[in-house]
Amino acid sequence: MSLLTFSSISQVTLSSVDFSGASIPTVGSNLIIPINVANVPDFYTLTAVIEYDQSVLEYVGYQDAAVTMGSINISTNQISVEFGVFSFPPVALELEDGLAVNLIFKYRGGNSSFDFIVNNTDPEVASNYLDVSASQQSISNVTNGSITGGIVANTISSGTWTSDGSWSLTVSPNAFHNVIIASGDAVSLSAASSVNSVTIQSGGKLNQTAGTLTTTGDFLIEDGGSFIQEGSLSVGGTTQVSAVGAHATEGWKFMAAPVSNQLIDPAFTGTSGQYDFFRYDEPNQTWYALPVQTGEQIRISKPEKLI
Repeated sequence: MSLLTFSSISQVTLSSVDFSGASIPTVGSNLIIPINVANVPDFYTLTAVIEYDQSVLEYVGYQDAAVTMGSINISTNQISVEFGVFSFPPVALELEDGLAVNLIFKYRGGNSSFDFIVNNTDPEVASNYLDVSASQQSISNVTNGSITGGIVANTISSGTWTSDGSWSLTVSPNAFHNVIIASGDAVSLSAASSVNSVTIQSGGKLNQTAGTLTTTGDFLIEDGGSFIQEGSLSVGGTTQVSAVGAHATEGWKFMAAPVSNQLIDPAFTGTSGQYDFFRYDEPNQTWYALPVQTGEQIRISKPEKLI
């Protein structure tokens, strides 16, 4: 149980619940988080602010409000919930002990605290307070709730990394996801993203055109997987590339840095003579030779196979 206690003439409390084990919803489904109250004095408006991880919980709406709801404001990792009277002349409200409102969040997987904090708008007030009808209720005790879902696997179909619909969990990944790019899937990433780990399976392709991809754990490219990197990669665990040498039917497999508009001469040639450069056509599993004379201005395109 999460509990926030305020001391004044009366003892005001707010509470929510902890979610773990069987109470954790399926990733991609809605999570109902109650705000319960006790000993709230008569008020015109009451504002509570809750801090949480927005990569884990995505606000959807509310239901079962005990009194009139005012504005709900979303800022960085915070939600501000207002109850009160918004007519003139105002009439003091009573909020009975029990459920004040249920907040609805889409659960994106992982762990997050659900911390009641204060709406301290007066810089001269040293202690925190709950804004109840403009009176300052000093906090005497704070205990907060959380949701603990742990690490989950998330497999993407071909498409854009940031599109929820591309993923098996129906949400794009966060830092608690083990990302799997399966065989036959081609994925593009053009924005910063943090995940737990990445595995590119044989036949899977990841094309990172911009941004920084950060993993807490490992980054694995299986034999036959493809990763084209034009952004930045930060790996907290182990980076592993699995390659099975030469094949009689497929030619050489190779690992290389993607290049664009790179002059072949003189970077890859000597002072004279003819050189053969080879390009591998991955869909057709065919090598193509490109004869080059020293001095020719022929440029290499991005490699079609990178493992």
